[in-house]
Amino acid sequence: MSWGRLTRVTALVTLLALPSDVTAAPSEEDSCRDAIPVLTYDVNLKPDKATYRPGSVVSIEVTVTRPPRDPAGVGDGIDPPVIMPAPGASVIVYLKVAGLEYAEFGQTNEQGKVVLGIKLPSPAPEGPVPAVGYAYRTLARLPCVDVEEFGLVTDPAFVTVGN
Repeated sequence: MSWGRLTRVTALVTLLALPSDVTAAPSEEDSCRDAIPVLTYDVNLKPDKATYRPGSVVSIEVTVTRPPRDPAGVGDGIDPPVIMPAPGASVIVYLKVAGLEYAEFGQTNEQGKVVLGIKLPSPAPEGPVPAVGYAYRTLARLPCVDVEEFGLVTDPAFVTVGN
């Protein structure tokens, strides 16, 4: 392993090891505030059924986990012993129907799960409904920068509108 790669991995491990309550006093100018996104989450969306009628509510179980992966993209994974749930992650799910986006927000419980409900418009055209799920959590707030865990999933035919 090269020194540069070792330094990047060490810096990432140091950032990931910070407790979630690490905060810094806000600066007088928030103009320097930036975010460092770290891909550490897998997001799984599961509807309670495959087909919905126009005007009905799509019930979506969202599961957010921290699987083994290489978040820095340097070829050296940080493998936890098991896939861990991600409690306290903020979640947003979008469904796109007839060119409009319908969204719902929530926060995961201790098992890394949350159930969201999104009402479909009525009338709505029959066919597939794409979905986007995004989860994030601020891992550390440092002077001028936030370190944020995140995960994203897309499904071009998540559910179907039909009769």
